[in-house]
Amino acid sequence: MNFADPNASPTLDAPSADYGTGGVADPNINSMSLAPEEMPSLADFGREPSTGAWPDGWYSATITEGYATNSGHQWITGDTASKAGDSRNMRVCFAVVNKAKESRNYWASFNYRLGDFTPARIQAVVSARQHAKEQQWKGKWPGEMADLQRTSLAIGQLGQFERALGFRLQKTEAGFLDVGPFVGKQIDLRLKLNDETGFSEPVEFAKLAERAKLYK
Repeated sequence: MNFADPNASPTLDAPSADYGTGGVADPNINSMSLAPEEMPSLADFGREPSTGAWPDGWYSATITEGYATNSGHQWITGDTASKAGDSRNMRVCFAVVNKAKESRNYWASFNYRLGDFTPARIQAVVSARQHAKEQQWKGKWPGEMADLQRTSLAIGQLGQFERALGFRLQKTEAGFLDVGPFVGKQIDLRLKLNDETGFSEPVEFAKLAERAKLYK
């Protein structure tokens, strides 16, 4: 660019550079004699990628085989024994999409025991739930009923997930839950911030487009 020589004597027809700055030229104001520069497009900067935890609410999700975290840890959709060895943990990985079409990875874990699915156990849960309703139990069930409540919670969570999938859960020949048919299926899930960890996590499930309609 060509700038006026500061040592040259001003002429009568030279434009004034004093715009209320006490006689000092404002470098942020273009002189009328300068050719305008081409303005770059800013359209792609109209929306910044979201950071931090996403707002609590319903989102669309696709079940995936797994994903790697930024630290290199690999989460896999699968069914494994618990550390204690007396139950199973079915982990399901999701690619979740928000309203802005951004995608993040999450996982949910379902704990269950092989004996939770026997006809006798299922019937016991039905009877216990009715009794709990009649007695207006709040929170943990009393005494020996606590173990039955654990089964009730397990099959309740799995039942909600089964309804979201739209087909019945199946077991492998070893008697564990078969996660193979889940991969690629789309559902809705509700994210909720965990105050202890500071991260959002899936806490509820529904059929695709049943609850996350705002995100379509």
